[in-house]
Amino acid sequence: MFGLAGLFVLFVLAGAALVAFVLMAGLFKLAFKVALLPVALAFVAFKVVLVAAAAVIGLVVLTVIGPVLVVFLAVAGLPLLLLGGLAWAAVHVL
Repeated sequence: MFGLAGLFVLFVLAGAALVAFVLMAGLFKLAFKVALLPVALAFVAFKVVLVAAAAVIGLVVLTVIGPVLVVFLAVAGLPLLLLGGLAWAAVHVL
């Protein structure tokens, strides 16, 4: 009888220890979230600045390089398109 009661008390103590562990883990998690909130906000702000800078740089590159690419494709791409069209016609004739 005492062995069964001791086992029951052991289960109750283990349950109480588990509840205490869960409560402490929750408190630590909350404390770390509150403590690391400024760091997370700094990373978000840094990411926003990087995205804005990349967008501006991308627009500048497209504005500067875009006409150059169009001219290059007109000069180098037209013969390739003609060659591809000839190859396509030759394959379909056979």
